Amino acid sequence: MRKLTWFPLFLSIAWQAQATQSHTIKEQFSVTSHQSLEIAFPVGKLNIETYEGDSIQVEIELRENDNSWFGKTAISSIQLEKKQHNDEIYLTIDEEDVEQIWHVKLPASLSLEAELGVGNVHIETLRNDAEIEVGVGNVKVHSALSDYQVIDLESGVGKTKLKNFTGNATYEQSMVGSKTKYQGQGRYELEVDVGVGNIKITH
Repeated sequence: MRKLTWFPLFLSIAWQAQATQSHTIKEQFSVTSHQSLEIAFPVGKLNIETYEGDSIQVEIELRENDNSWFGKTAISSIQLEKKQHNDEIYLTIDEEDVEQIWHVKLPASLSLEAELGVGNVHIETLRNDAEIEVGVGNVKVHSALSDYQVIDLESGVGKTKLKNFTGNATYEQSMVGSKTKYQGQGRYELEVDVGVGNIKITH
């Protein structure tokens, strides 16, 4: 029996090594000012920053979920899927057993659509139209604009908050959720829908 005492320890070490397995993807795409970008993935975090440029710069860190088992997901073989239809660019990694951490540098001239199953979204210096949908998670947006034509925020279970904009906003709270609607004189529209989680939009 003494010879087998190392076996549980070996399993523990092997599992920890497997659980922390990761892989990073870096890609860059040239775009034109009239195009739009859609990003979708099941689980993780999305961080976006806008800038005055003409390319989409993407860095994605992939981490195996705790629910994965030995060798279930070959992380190093996963690739970013890119599709383009007319002026719409679509980026995704459709892997539920992998946590994805996206860092995206986006030209300010592009409108954005993002969809996450579970995870958080953080957008810095937003300057265009955006539509964001999250099943479970929080959304934080810092806008470079002080006004929009329309802002529509809705959380099924959670809070919505809008701060430092020049137009008129109405706030409606239910037993567990809330809605915030805004109308102004701006050019762009912002829509955020979260099933469970909080939404905070600031200027």
